[in-house]
Amino acid sequence: MNRALIVFSLLLFQCFHINSQKIWEQIASYPNFDVEDIALDSSGNLYFSVAGHTDVYHTNIFGRENKISKLPRIQHWWQYGNYIFESDKICFFLDKNQELVAMVENGRKYRLINGQFLEDNLHYNGRVPQEYYGCDIKYDLLGNYFYNDFLELFKYEVLYDYNGSVQVQKEAGGIYDYEVLDEENNYLLTTSNAGGSSVLKFNSRTGLSENIIITPTGYSSIHMVVTLDKQILLSTKKGLLHYMNDGKDFTIPLIDPIAGPYVSVKSLDWTKSKDALVVQLESGLYLSYDTAKSWIRPWKLNQNIEILGNGNIAKMIVVDSSTAVATYTKRCGTIFGLIVLKSDETEWRKLDAGVNYVSIDVRHKAKDNRLFAYSSTDCQYMYSNGLDQKWNFMYLNGYKEPIKEITFSKNEYILTRKDISAAIYHSEDGGQNWSLVFEPVTNIKNPVFILPFSNGSTGIIFLNDERFFQSDIFGKNFQEKSVVHYPQGVRVDQLILDNTDKLFMVGNNKVYSSLDYGMTWELDTRFSQINVKKIFLFDDANRPVVFGTYLSQDGTYLITDLNNYRLLSKGPNPVWYLGEERIGIIEETKGILYSEDYGETWNDITVDQPFDRSYRIPHFTSMFLDRDGYFYTSRKYEGVYKTVKPLVSTQDEILEEVAISPNPVRVYLSINLGEENSGNIQVQIMNLLGQTVWSGNMNGNQTRIQLTSLPLGMYSLKLIKEGQLVHSEKIVKQ
Repeated sequence: MNRALIVFSLLLFQCFHINSQKIWEQIASYPNFDVEDIALDSSGNLYFSVAGHTDVYHTNIFGRENKISKLPRIQHWWQYGNYIFESDKICFFLDKNQELVAMVENGRKYRLINGQFLEDNLHYNGRVPQEYYGCDIKYDLLGNYFYNDFLELFKYEVLYDYNGSVQVQKEAGGIYDYEVLDEENNYLLTTSNAGGSSVLKFNSRTGLSENIIITPTGYSSIHMVVTLDKQILLSTKKGLLHYMNDGKDFTIPLIDPIAGPYVSVKSLDWTKSKDALVVQLESGLYLSYDTAKSWIRPWKLNQNIEILGNGNIAKMIVVDSSTAVATYTKRCGTIFGLIVLKSDETEWRKLDAGVNYVSIDVRHKAKDNRLFAYSSTDCQYMYSNGLDQKWNFMYLNGYKEPIKEITFSKNEYILTRKDISAAIYHSEDGGQNWSLVFEPVTNIKNPVFILPFSNGSTGIIFLNDERFFQSDIFGKNFQEKSVVHYPQGVRVDQLILDNTDKLFMVGNNKVYSSLDYGMTWELDTRFSQINVKKIFLFDDANRPVVFGTYLSQDGTYLITDLNNYRLLSKGPNPVWYLGEERIGIIEETKGILYSEDYGETWNDITVDQPFDRSYRIPHFTSMFLDRDGYFYTSRKYEGVYKTVKPLVSTQDEILEEVAISPNPVRVYLSINLGEENSGNIQVQIMNLLGQTVWSGNMNGNQTRIQLTSLPLGMYSLKLIKEGQLVHSEKIVKQ
């Protein structure tokens, strides 16, 4: 049976049974979630949003079990249809009537009324910032809402239904914090030219402002509190600055008697009722009920605070000295989780929302089925065997330093770089143990490009230092090879090797190629009619697949020959190469699609994936097809999925018990078909250009081939019986 007939049969079977069987199963997840924002009302109702979904969660921290419920989804209109992007951040604030208001990242506001979010009466009229970042929303004593877009401060008038927003302040140095009281008494915190911070007092109606405080040099602040009697407090790394009489008088309060006044103040805020100040120092959390004159360190607030691990408090709402809720960040700044302290408990505890919305991107599947993924939440790599649904973080052994980047060689060894240095570490056991294989004598600057060559060796290009090093085929014994130059005035965005180890550079939307590893470059004429932003890959026939703009159309293109560009997918939808002429894409509101003929026809294999086509654009981060015909996808906030059964046949017939050794090979390569397999078998060895470099026949079940004349590199060995492919395998010639 030929390969095309098998594929057709499998697809026909899928069409008949697609609605009656389970296609996908989740094989690996990461049980945690990224918190976007929180709000807590006076009755203990806690609301929070989670990255990756538009759902809003609710619990009452005064309840016995803290059961979490999901509120009805925000029904949000946007310019691309009746759905909301998963990436749109949801921020909360409580107005002066303690009503919950949700603000979606592109400027719309929704109010929680009778358990549902309804669009507020302040409509978008062209003056609301269409895209904003952060959740810095406050209201003054008159009921006007303000939003800080870091560089601009906007005011939402509530006196008129459709008045929208007006810009009241703009600071090139950034607005780090602000307080609004009424029209005349409002304050914002920005940078100063003296190496510290400045506080400006402004009128929210006229926009007029005056600089009333310039902190001493080195005393920079990002948190500010202003009292009704115009006392101003600023947190700095050198102490808490306390200004009185609109900045005319100044002191540094003593918070921790042991540490002294000149300590790093990590955060500064009010309690929920604004009856006390709250600060976070290295030694813990402190409260002041008399505007920084005296401080106490509540016992409960500081119990079990190490639950944060290596994280820091991002946002805290303190009710009193024994009740609080807080979000905390991980090492790379992502808001990671929730912790709660209740008056009837003795220490902080994590709040389990029962969701798995962590940013995860599966980058590689090894021969032993181990999956490697990058978590942008934790800024490091992890691995899972795909069976026990458990992820393990990857560290450099002995250093406990998180691994933030990895390069997989053609020989399956892994290389990583120690943090931002140029030291290269090597692992042969899937990243469990590492050894130092390259450390330059002199200091080398970034950027660094690590390139896997077809023969199994690895190259390192230090762009700013114009140096190129290459290892042996085992990823060790690096030697300096040449001096790297690059075209003058070109910003290098990408370096990538094709299947013949020719080096390509993407820069200024153009593509350059080099045959001498960067010593000389020339414009590649195949890309002359397309503005290239990125080269995704080179397929088995060494044809580039790129993302760029051709004839004003953004998309992913296959370049088949000179100035011949086949559009595979419009817009920014990612395309994954699955081998031979197979590609896969994730289309907005359409689903998971794959093609056997480079996009001429498509097959929808979404089926039972948790994919709501009418409501959101899913965050798929990878898609690949293994040699047994199983599809894998990873969803950014939900984990890794694998098809329950093979959906395609990747080979026409598979010979059992085939043994090819040694691999890598130096002189002789042995092929053993096992006792059950025999017959007239044709052997073909092809280079990465698809050219046959050796061929012959074997009549028995074993043979021995001399490969001394073959150049070093990677080859594809194929066994063919009666015109049909029955086995293929990559071999490396040393």
